[in-house]
Amino acid sequence: MISYTPGTWGVGFIFSLVGSVFPKAAVWAVPNALLAVGLLLNRKAHVVADLEMESMEGVADVWSSYTLVLAFLLVFRSNQAFTRFWEGTTSTAAVHSMWTNAAGTLMSFSSQEPEKLDQVRRFQHLAVRLLSLLFCSAMQDVCQMEDDSMEIIDPRGINAASLRYFKKASVEERPEILIQWLYRAVVDAQKNGILVAAPPCLNRAFMEISRGRVMLQNIRVLSDMPFPFPYAQMITTMLIVHWVVMPLLASQLIESVFWCGTVCFVVTLVLWSLLYIALQIDQPFGDDHTDLPVKDTMKQFNQSLLTMMRPEAQLPPKFGIAALGDKPNLMRSWSTQ
Repeated sequence: MISYTPGTWGVGFIFSLVGSVFPKAAVWAVPNALLAVGLLLNRKAHVVADLEMESMEGVADVWSSYTLVLAFLLVFRSNQAFTRFWEGTTSTAAVHSMWTNAAGTLMSFSSQEPEKLDQVRRFQHLAVRLLSLLFCSAMQDVCQMEDDSMEIIDPRGINAASLRYFKKASVEERPEILIQWLYRAVVDAQKNGILVAAPPCLNRAFMEISRGRVMLQNIRVLSDMPFPFPYAQMITTMLIVHWVVMPLLASQLIESVFWCGTVCFVVTLVLWSLLYIALQIDQPFGDDHTDLPVKDTMKQFNQSLLTMMRPEAQLPPKFGIAALGDKPNLMRSWSTQ
């Protein structure tokens, strides 16, 4: 994900090439402009006979309609790609939030009895490791990266047989295995008195895990289902036809060499840029500059789990009413420092 600052005038970032589609679009735009200029110079030098202007009557209007339809399809394609990008972003954030909430629920429902302290700590360590592995496995399932290694909370302590079974499972099966392990661990903990909440209250943890599972399936659909082939084929074919015909018409309808090349360059650059924008953001689960920062999200998830594991975070603070005095001032300035 590219973090950028528009600046005071809102244009300072336009010169950045990192994540930009302009270089790829220019590969099509520059030859198109040069071809148009060459054809115009060729016509002016009478190397080939001029097309009779009568035969060109109405062509400009028809070509404008063709370009308008192509631009509409490209804008539609970009909108669909952005919708998929935004759904992928919000769904990933939802999974992160739901499974973090599940961890917090399990921590808050843990017994505070001193004689169960060792069992509680073992359960909590197991839960955060399974959740860390779950989020990592879920992201590896949906992402398409050359290096899909991610940081997890150290799984040492989990019995070796279970880890061997987990490693032998396919990438698609791993999240399902971990969710089942979590369900079973919670049921056993409640049965042994490690979790003291009543079953209806404890059901919240199950709900958060299962809701995250549903959101993960939505992410899988976005990752596995491409943009419909007929649309993609038609748009790309129309772009190639436009690239071929544009310099031919421009060289016949425009007399200025400068404007002939400039118009072809700008129009071609814009149209192909729209296509490459759509292709770039259509699948946000990768390692391109504009894709989601999955590995950073994984680190944040682990940090949230480790924060909840701290004893200070699991015990609510004490409050002394005497500190307010006789005339308490309930408003106080507070900063992040």
